[in-house]
Amino acid sequence: QGFTKTMNDSRVLVSFRDDAPLIIGDVSADLTADANLLAEFREQVLSRIHAGSASGPAALLLNFEQVRYLSSLALSELIRIRETVQQNGGALRLCGVSTDVHTVFALTKLDDEFSVRPKEDVERAVERFKPGGGVG
Repeated sequence: QGFTKTMNDSRVLVSFRDDAPLIIGDVSADLTADANLLAEFREQVLSRIHAGSASGPAALLLNFEQVRYLSSLALSELIRIRETVQQNGGALRLCGVSTDVHTVFALTKLDDEFSVRPKEDVERAVERFKPGGGVG
């Protein structure tokens, strides 16, 4: 018997929790060039964004503490996700980014676009992201 993957067999790649006015998503897998994995990642994030936040447009903080690798295809997906969030009046930032993953953002000049600070923990990123918590 062969193994057939269905949508019901989806892996949980991002676990979400609310910290009003933020939605925090803990990313639990390296974002490789695997098209199926990236499609699942995009679907999970966009589904949560479209579900919205009780306090208005989504302010989404993705925690990359468990991510050690980020492919260029994954970077493209993040750009698309960011555009969707912004079109809906929200914002997207990243935290918990390893030095290696931060290098990918820095080399592509996207570290400022995503407000990426290397090794910033969730607690500090939440404070920085909340209104009055600091810029960038």
